[in-house]
Amino acid sequence: MPQPQPKKDSKKLFSLILLSVFSVELIIMLVLDNFTQLSTLAAGLIDAILLTVTMFAVLYYFVFKALAKSNQHYRELASDLEKFKLAVANASDHITITDAEGTVLYVNKGAERITGFKAREIIGQKVGSKKLWGGEMDKTFYEKLWRRIKVEKKIFTGEVNNHRKNGEKYIAKVSISPILDEAGQVVFFVAIERDITKEKIIEQAKSNFVSLASHQLRTPLAAVKWTLEAFTADQGLSAKHRERLRDLYASNERLIMLVNELLKVSRIEDKKVVINKQALDLLKIVKDALKLLKINADKKQQILKFQTSVAPATVKLDPIMFSEVFNNLISNAINYAPAGQTIGIKVSASGPDYLIAVHNDEPIIPAADQSKLFTKFYRGTNVQTINTTGTGLGLFIAKAAAEANGGKIWFESKAGAGTTFYFTVPKK
Repeated sequence: MPQPQPKKDSKKLFSLILLSVFSVELIIMLVLDNFTQLSTLAAGLIDAILLTVTMFAVLYYFVFKALAKSNQHYRELASDLEKFKLAVANASDHITITDAEGTVLYVNKGAERITGFKAREIIGQKVGSKKLWGGEMDKTFYEKLWRRIKVEKKIFTGEVNNHRKNGEKYIAKVSISPILDEAGQVVFFVAIERDITKEKIIEQAKSNFVSLASHQLRTPLAAVKWTLEAFTADQGLSAKHRERLRDLYASNERLIMLVNELLKVSRIEDKKVVINKQALDLLKIVKDALKLLKINADKKQQILKFQTSVAPATVKLDPIMFSEVFNNLISNAINYAPAGQTIGIKVSASGPDYLIAVHNDEPIIPAADQSKLFTKFYRGTNVQTINTTGTGLGLFIAKAAAEANGGKIWFESKAGAGTTFYFTVPKK
């Protein structure tokens, strides 16, 4: 069907209005030539009429033009939306578009396949309601989600418990993005959900296996340790046999360490970590830990340089969780830094937190490794040849321990500036 041409039509209309006005003025002037006494007054009146009508014509022209432009803008938006629908219609993920109040405007086939609801049952409903696939999380969760996307106008990502039309529960990984207009107001929300139920089941099975295997390994490894200690104490052993026993003992200790770390990971993932916060002197527990860690640093002629800009302070934290973070970072610095290097440890105040920094000049963490460093079982490509005994679990555990104490952990690593790990402890 041919499209209207508002621009040409409005120009024609404008010309006709002006022509009509001038024609009317000419006729009136001819008539008034016979009434000279009224000509001056009439001329003023005619000029006023002409000005008014002309202004009306110009105003009409520009309003008409603006409306035409606005209609074209909305036609383009509609066209873009149709293109978007075509692009996502057959996507495997569940994609939903809602208005600014969360009413569903569009869902793709992935949404129908994952939830079991038909598009006609979804469109027009409030997304996330119990009538659809939502309502499985507590009220606080939804309030925080809404505040983030609607009030703060930020993207939300997380995992959500949902249900299908047949009542079956499933877990979805969700990303919700607010779409803003030129004035910065929310006009739409675009939500992308992925069903990760199978992945979660597999992950839980792995975790259960690791937990079971680790528990079963603890007893025999402890027995091996005691046996090796007894053999090593035998004064009748030759130097060669004693050396071999020491190697066996060291290998058994590494296995015990691995089992203990696997058990920690299992407890973290199962959310079975018990947090027991106590009022402790922050500087004292840092200094006490450094005394023990200095033994390993001395073996590599390394210096642990401690600095602080804060007065003795009492903080509430779980000492075991704190040790997991602090000892891990210092041990990593000792293990991976070259012999003779100085390792800097600094405690300072940072807003509502105390900031603890652990710095060493080398090694630098490659850019390709940085996003994965706190991932379970991941080891940096450049340190695997420096220390072959690492498990790849230390930083994963350290991150969980820092967060358990209400803090956070991160790092900066750059050639020429060295590598610094930071973690925070809340002041209150």
